Amino acid sequence: MLGFRFSYLYKLHTESFMGFNAVCLPGNPPGAFFRSSLPATPVSTPIRENGRFSEQALRERLCRTPSPRKCRLFESRVSEPDIGFNVLNSGLQLSSPDDDEIDEEAPRAFSPARPNLQGRLERLEQEKDLPANNLQRRIFVGGIPDRVTKKELKDFFSKFGKVTDGLIVQDHIKRKSRGYGFVIFSNAQEAERARNAPLSELEMHNKVLRVFPAEEKKTEKYKRDVREILFQQNTDEDLTPTCEEEPDSSVSSVVSKSTSLQNINEMTDDMLLLIFSYLGVRDRIKLEAVCRKWRKLALELWQCQTSINLQNVFCIWEGRPLTNRILLSLLKKCAGNLRKLDLSTASHTLDYKAVEIIAQCCPNLEHINLSSVKVTNVSLQQLAIKCPKLKNVILQRCFEVGEKGIWWLLHLCKKLECIDLTGNPRITGQCFHMAGSSLHTCALNKCSRFSPMGFTKLATRCRNLSALYLNDCFQLSDRALELLCQSLKHLKVLYVGGVFPDLTASGLHHIGRLSNLENLYLSQNQHVDDDVIYAVSRGCKKLRFLDLSGCNEISDYSLTSLSSCYSLRTLHISYLDRITDEGLSSISRQGSLETMLLRGCPNIGDQGLLTLVLLSPYLQHLDVSGCQHVTNVTVTACLDSVQARSSGKKLMLIAGGTSIELEALELDSNLLEVSRQNYCINSLRPDRLDYLGDDYEDDDEHFFENEDSASSEVENQACGGQSSASVDVNGEWSEIFESPL
Repeated sequence: MLGFRFSYLYKLHTESFMGFNAVCLPGNPPGAFFRSSLPATPVSTPIRENGRFSEQALRERLCRTPSPRKCRLFESRVSEPDIGFNVLNSGLQLSSPDDDEIDEEAPRAFSPARPNLQGRLERLEQEKDLPANNLQRRIFVGGIPDRVTKKELKDFFSKFGKVTDGLIVQDHIKRKSRGYGFVIFSNAQEAERARNAPLSELEMHNKVLRVFPAEEKKTEKYKRDVREILFQQNTDEDLTPTCEEEPDSSVSSVVSKSTSLQNINEMTDDMLLLIFSYLGVRDRIKLEAVCRKWRKLALELWQCQTSINLQNVFCIWEGRPLTNRILLSLLKKCAGNLRKLDLSTASHTLDYKAVEIIAQCCPNLEHINLSSVKVTNVSLQQLAIKCPKLKNVILQRCFEVGEKGIWWLLHLCKKLECIDLTGNPRITGQCFHMAGSSLHTCALNKCSRFSPMGFTKLATRCRNLSALYLNDCFQLSDRALELLCQSLKHLKVLYVGGVFPDLTASGLHHIGRLSNLENLYLSQNQHVDDDVIYAVSRGCKKLRFLDLSGCNEISDYSLTSLSSCYSLRTLHISYLDRITDEGLSSISRQGSLETMLLRGCPNIGDQGLLTLVLLSPYLQHLDVSGCQHVTNVTVTACLDSVQARSSGKKLMLIAGGTSIELEALELDSNLLEVSRQNYCINSLRPDRLDYLGDDYEDDDEHFFENEDSASSEVENQACGGQSSASVDVNGEWSEIFESPL
């Protein structure tokens, strides 16, 4: 901006046959410009940075030749607050004829006296319409040929009236015309004549020019808003009472209003930083283009950023995917202070180069989620070398990662606490002989090639594991599970659900050796029987969560065994045809259950549920979706139970797909909530053959859509955000990576 003003003043001096004058800043207000009346004379007259002047008035002032020892002071007519956009307005005048009457013997200093308030208000009213008048005289011209000069453009439009100025916008990099510009006429009528001219009169070098009304600059809008604020403040000052008068309530409200913040630029940097911290990634990048001050504050905020979660920020379906270039620019802003990074929802176009970018820009990284990113062994090695502080690494569905990449990760990152390799088809487990003692969580769901030797390495090298996820690990055998249960004495979470060809009930008996086990997931494991549950109930006294859904060998005997697990809070026994009302009466003696799922159990009726709700004072969630023998008797029993509770806890009853008719009941209690949702999946029912019909596929599709939302809600309440093997890890990591930007 200073360079522009220097060149502008130099142009005026040159045209007036004057020499170039010096500019002196020390000891004077910041941004003050000085010029002299004669060539090579000392500094004379200061021109304020926010001063208003016109080219003609300043040229006339410079052409005069008064004595160099006598100076003239040019004060701005309106002292506007600095709004951050220092733009010269050539349409507003600095001087007036009254300036000639200033005493020549006036001291060489800025006068602190304020102009008369009434005069200021009158000038503000007059200056309100000045930008609008200038805008009416200006037209926008598009489609200008490249070889046209400014003079030719002015001569071309002079046939419509007197042209005072013209401009062709140029590309500051390529140094050539951008094909559009502006023309300013002496009055609005001439500009209107040019805008309404026929196309034949707008042809220039065999090309028809496009003429439109010029739009107001953003800076002019900001100056107009500030002018209105200043006018309002001056009006409020005029209404302020004196000390002798008694302040009226209405006047005091006006005074308080004038002293409050009227513009965002009046806020301090701390206030702006606090506001910017609530913005998302995209909005924070956009505000950097507003002004230099906001860009500086945004960069300060980025440098303080320790966590980035790109969920719902980049979407490939909307044409705005996350690329390596964008990722590089984001990470550079954080200046190496980033601790947590989640790319699981923005991994569509990222490849191995993205991992190398992360390794180069984030040396202090501790938590990273690279699910579905095309990570390779070499890129993972670079990440382990550059980021030795890694503690939590999620590599779900990273199909190109093999033994060498995990070997380098375990070898170089000695602080590694959690690793998730869900869905990896190449891991055999040999790399775990490099694992350190700090590893406490390992997710190997659907790792189909994880070998018995890998389980041996895992048991001998990772003795401090507290959570192990082995769902659908096909090569898990009785010997491998026995070795794991013998070595992992600190294990609290174990997931062994799904299909295991080499696993039998005798191997599952060893789970009873885990005395510290709290969460056990055995869903859809066909080798689980009553003897296994008996061993678990005798050895795992701290068990709080148990999922036996789809284990067809479970009967009422298992529920009788679980009645002695007094720490049990959540029990899932859906899709079991050998569970009857007698088994529910047995488990109700446990007395501490909070969540119970009984979806699709064909032999469950009102008698067992009546005993369950009466003997379980802490029960808060009961799902009997698809149990057709359940009637209104169960709802009445639930209503009586919640009304008799002293704790005041509510009960949620999900009764979709049952024989319950809510229209015949009067539920006037706030402690009982009954839902008609049906979360039962017919394809998992033990009596599913009875439900094959014309509308089976439609119903099953409807049930499948509702399954995830219902089960995740219930299971998150049961085990603190852990619902299944993959959902558990994702839920845990969503809390790790979730923080405001």
